[in-house]
Amino acid sequence: MRRRALLAAVPASLSLSGCIDDSSGEDLPTEQSPVDGTDTETEVRTADGSPTDAAAEVTVRDVTLQYGLVRLNDDAYYVGDAETAVVRAEVDVDGALPRDAFALRVDEASAPAESPDDHYRYPGNERDWYDGDGRGALLFSPSRAELAGEPPELRLTWPGGEHVLDDGLAERLVRGPPTFDATVDAPAEVPADEADGEHEVTVEATNRSDGPARFVAGVNRTGPQIAYTTVERLTALVEPGETATVSLSDDWMGPPPADRVGDGESDVTYELAWNGGFDSTEIRVV
Repeated sequence: MRRRALLAAVPASLSLSGCIDDSSGEDLPTEQSPVDGTDTETEVRTADGSPTDAAAEVTVRDVTLQYGLVRLNDDAYYVGDAETAVVRAEVDVDGALPRDAFALRVDEASAPAESPDDHYRYPGNERDWYDGDGRGALLFSPSRAELAGEPPELRLTWPGGEHVLDDGLAERLVRGPPTFDATVDAPAEVPADEADGEHEVTVEATNRSDGPARFVAGVNRTGPQIAYTTVERLTALVEPGETATVSLSDDWMGPPPADRVGDGESDVTYELAWNGGFDSTEIRVV
């Protein structure tokens, strides 16, 4: 399957361990293509503003904040820890620097980089994690227990350097978990002679929160020839009151058995699980 179109005013993309993509919390463009593989260079400096002379040179490329992670349970995506803030940082390290050398500073508090073993992962994504050198992702779960009033200063730190995170991320951290309304939709009926091939599914997510928030979701399918399968992981940073619309294309690889075609029963079901709810839609093959 592949994403065919992105409408509305937000980005959406596949991403690591719970769909985290491109934004640093800055103002959203009216339209933006997915940024998978796009680098935004950030000069690494020490706390006093001078270039770092650490043995390992660190470039911070993308930093995001969301609530909840898309995980895999057997053959289905679900969103876990929907009340938990998760910060992801994509780093590129020239040299050797262990994962536990990184920390996320929230004012004077510190959250360590989490181990991949803390999250149930799915095959094919092991290289997403930073493992001590080269490029990869770091995950942090900063505590909100002491947060109130003014947004804190957020800094990604490592021996000899740091990167100050955008104020928009701190504001979203203080606001807490977002509220979304979301739906998944597809044609109610599909002719049997058109069942073999790709079919369009549409996901819409409306941000009911007071500020920008990141939508996190997974789409699953049952039928027509498989009991259960994952389809897509989604993420989008959505302005308050705005709606993100993502169109997906999913290959069924054939119709259901002939004795089930036209029997009036559902042949395909798409399920949407997001950080805050669940929706589904059914399709009959006729």
